[in-house]
Amino acid sequence: MICRTEEQFKRVIYNYSPGGLLTHSLWDSLLIYIDEANRWIKNTFLGNSLYAKYEEFSEEVKGLCDVVVGCKAFYEAIPSLDLVLTSTGFGIINNERVAPASKERVQRLRGQIKESMFNTMDELLIFFLNEEELRVLFAQGAPFEKLTDSLFLTGSELQLYAGMEGATRKELYTQKALIAEGELMIQRWISVVYFNELLQKVRDNKVEVKDREVLLKAKQLLGFYITGQSVAFRRLAELLVNSIEAQIDGYPTYKSSAEYQLKNKSRYENKKEDSTYFFG
Repeated sequence: MICRTEEQFKRVIYNYSPGGLLTHSLWDSLLIYIDEANRWIKNTFLGNSLYAKYEEFSEEVKGLCDVVVGCKAFYEAIPSLDLVLTSTGFGIINNERVAPASKERVQRLRGQIKESMFNTMDELLIFFLNEEELRVLFAQGAPFEKLTDSLFLTGSELQLYAGMEGATRKELYTQKALIAEGELMIQRWISVVYFNELLQKVRDNKVEVKDREVLLKAKQLLGFYITGQSVAFRRLAELLVNSIEAQIDGYPTYKSSAEYQLKNKSRYENKKEDSTYFFG
C-alpha cells in the first residue's frame, strides 16, 4: 500500500496538523481516502503489476508515488474533514484555537495539491518509460495504452509546444478532443501507420535517431494545430514530408503506406492494350 503511514503522509502534505482536532483522530478520518487513492492510482495509472512492486522501488520513486497518493487523498478529503455525524445530524468540528480558513484559501490549497499530484504523475510516467524493467511492468497494466496514446504524454508538453502556461494532466484530458483532431491531421501527412509506429516506439522506448526529428516536428505540428496556426502547420508539414521522402528508404513503414502510394501515384496513362482504354 502506498503512503500507508501517517509519517509518509506528513512528508507529502505540509499543511497536515493533526493536533487541531480534539474529538477524533484526523489520521483515522483520512485512512478511507488513502485506501481510495491507492485503488485509483492502481486502476488508472500504475496498473496491477507495477503497483505490486511498490515496496521494491527506489526511495526516490516510492516518494513520488507517496506524493501522488497523498495528494489525491487529501484533495478528496478536504471538503469533509471537519464534518462529523451526531445524533442530531451533521456538525462541524469547532476548535477555538484555530481560525477558520476562507473558502477561497481552501480552494486555492486544493488547486495547488491537484497541480502537484498531476506534475508528479508526469514525472513518474517519463521515469517508468525510460527504466526498462519498470517499463515492462508498466506496459502490462490496463491503463498503459490510454496513457501513451498521444504525442503529448505530459502537461509540460502542452506548455512547451502549445504555449498553455501552467498546463497539467488536467488539460491533457480537457483538450483531448482538440489534440485528437490535430493528430488526425498529422496522420494525413505522415500516414496513419507510421504515426502509430512512432507512438509504439515511444511505448517500447525504442525511438531510433531518424525518428526523433520526426517526433519533434510532429509535436510542433500538434502545437500549431491547437493554437490555430494553419499556415505554420502546413509549411512545417510540407518540410517534414519532404525530408522523409528525401530519405524514403529509411522510412519503410511510411513508404509502404496508402498515403505515400496515393501521393506518389504516377499519372494514369490511357493505353490501347489496357482493358480500361477509352477513346479520345
